[in-house]
Amino acid sequence: MSLMKQELINYDIFPKVIPVGKEVTITLKPLGGHAAFAKDKEYTIGICTTKEGNPTTYPRRKNYATYKMMPAEDGCFHITHTFERECEYFIRVIADEKRLVQLSVYAILEDLVGKYPYMGDMHMHSTRSDGKEHPFIVAANYRKAGYDFMAITDHRKYYPSLETRNFYADLNLDMKLYPGEEIHLPGNDIHIVNFGGDYSVNGLLDCSLQYINRGADPAWRSVAGECPDVMTEEEYRAEVTALAATLDIPDHIEKFPYAACVWILNHIKKGHGLGIFAHPYWINNVYQVPEDFTDYMFETHPLMPLRCSAV
Repeated sequence: MSLMKQELINYDIFPKVIPVGKEVTITLKPLGGHAAFAKDKEYTIGICTTKEGNPTTYPRRKNYATYKMMPAEDGCFHITHTFERECEYFIRVIADEKRLVQLSVYAILEDLVGKYPYMGDMHMHSTRSDGKEHPFIVAANYRKAGYDFMAITDHRKYYPSLETRNFYADLNLDMKLYPGEEIHLPGNDIHIVNFGGDYSVNGLLDCSLQYINRGADPAWRSVAGECPDVMTEEEYRAEVTALAATLDIPDHIEKFPYAACVWILNHIKKGHGLGIFAHPYWINNVYQVPEDFTDYMFETHPLMPLRCSAV
């Protein structure tokens, strides 16, 4: 077991997130007698910034502070310090010039104080497309890893995310499960993730229903059983072509694929979802998307994020 893993098992430190410029007391606690500090021994507590360089090489930056102290009656170190910069800090316990423990705390500016950093994944696959695990197992493993939210976003398929939400609906999972899919439509090989949308964009085309395996049933194409009617590929192509004629697309950018991205985005917006331009530098023989096309996507932001409302 690595030293870092041993430290995380044997010691706790709190609070882990602290405001910049305010004096706070950090407690470093041994978790059990095997990790206890000697009560009659003086230790050095070192506090080191992570972004101001090595203290021995850049000492004028005042990037390292030390305190001499013995453990308190409760066996913990209670270190009072003012953290002057927004960054990760290492808290080190040193005895006889040997580092025994190194743990991290994070100093943040006022704009982040009181905010919780959620951890989530907006793009993943299951055995419903090219993933390696059943969607229910994927969700369970993400919860086990401590994630706050996720969405199954299988290729061309929306229903696996609904299956997963339904399977865990009666459990207090402590993790938000959003609907989702990865969208591939004819005439456009750019992959776009529909995260949190109320209905499936893949499921709008009759030619895509062969991949969905659930047919046109709105119960598997939408969160609440309400979604636009299925259209033919010809109707879709006509809509995208008409949309392209209204957009000021430069000559070096292929009009149909770009307009298809906008068409997809419009539906994601309509469903209150978040559009994600997925892996433009994926190598599928060559780069999946031409680089100047990718540059134009970033310049025009057709996938500007929107609030996700699906629950």
